[in-house]
Amino acid sequence: MKSDIKIKHVLQWHLTHTCNLRCKHCYQEDYIQDLKIAELEKILNNYIEFLRLKEFKGHINFTGGEPFGNNCKEKLFRLMNICDKNNITYGILTNGTIVTEQLVDELKQHKNLKFIQMSLEGTPKVNDSIRGKGTFKKVMNAVKLLNKANIETMISFTLHEGNYKELRKLIWLCRIHGVK
Repeated sequence: MKSDIKIKHVLQWHLTHTCNLRCKHCYQEDYIQDLKIAELEKILNNYIEFLRLKEFKGHINFTGGEPFGNNCKEKLFRLMNICDKNNITYGILTNGTIVTEQLVDELKQHKNLKFIQMSLEGTPKVNDSIRGKGTFKKVMNAVKLLNKANIETMISFTLHEGNYKELRKLIWLCRIHGVK
């Protein structure tokens, strides 16, 4: 007898090497040319076939570089459409600096989008010293827009000796702003 319970398979997929930031702790050193949409669709179709053969439930975390960047956004949305049609859930890992009201309106149209994860490294002064001036404010604006649209938000934090004392303050800020 076949079980109705499906094992969830999670794929973290770096769609692009390019990013609009150059954070101090970033490990991205080479900015090789990104794959073309046809190549990305072939990879996704292979993943769909893998899920079908293994009878797994699929989930993809799309990331980069910056997946909402101009060179990647169109590709990302095409892949999201394919995921929606194939009942694959997904999240998007972004630095959060280019999330706009228009982008959020587009995101709301995707039924299988489960969350947007953005990055902060502490309170404004510490965060901006690591990620660039004004990034804290942009991410917090993105949190506001996404929460208003009922899109789950999460914050990632890269802990290191330059910001470890910021963690408690950041957790508190996330709680009061409705972040997971």
